[in-house]
Amino acid sequence: MTLEQRLSAAFRRIAQEIIARTGKLSDLATTNKTNLVAAINEVKQSIANAVGINDNASSSSSTYSSSKIEQYRNRSTHTGTQSASTIIDFADAVANQIQAQKGAINGVASLDSTGKVPSAQLPSFVDEVIERNSLAEFPATGSNSKIYVALDTNKAWRWGGSSYTEISPSPGSSDAVPQGVVNLYTTALEKATWNAKYGSTEIGNPDTDFVAIINTELAA
Repeated sequence: MTLEQRLSAAFRRIAQEIIARTGKLSDLATTNKTNLVAAINEVKQSIANAVGINDNASSSSSTYSSSKIEQYRNRSTHTGTQSASTIIDFADAVANQIQAQKGAINGVASLDSTGKVPSAQLPSFVDEVIERNSLAEFPATGSNSKIYVALDTNKAWRWGGSSYTEISPSPGSSDAVPQGVVNLYTTALEKATWNAKYGSTEIGNPDTDFVAIINTELAA
């Protein structure tokens, strides 16, 4: 075999190895099957013309990512665990729900600047006793959580929403009530009954000055 023949055989062998590893142009799925550069450009153009993923599409086969499919988006049939960070808008929805419930009826209590629950969100209670010289010096509009004391009478009052109402405790017995025009230990009927039974006929004139009579008799 001449040198020319050996070189020709070597080049054919190399060509066969390259074709075996890279494939034949005729096997390309592109329209152009004769020029590799043209085939690559055809693939590039096909990619550029492809429709992107539409996150707003409603379809059981719409893919949001490699692990998220439309049918699993709402997790309605999911029975396993799911990281909150992978659920669309989950964190914002939870934050908005908590914010909406703060200080609301049947919601959760809020905190003021000192980290405490405001008195308006707590059950009725007394958080302060305010003393003034008289009822006239009380605030025009009171507070439901405060007790007001008038120092001139030592009486306590509460705000009823439109006016003050006295809440001074009643005495434990009649001994704590001074007798007067209104506070009487005996009623008019009791006095009349007593006078009818034990009048001046039985015991004499109760206005008689017995001391003067005795002194007169002793001096005689």
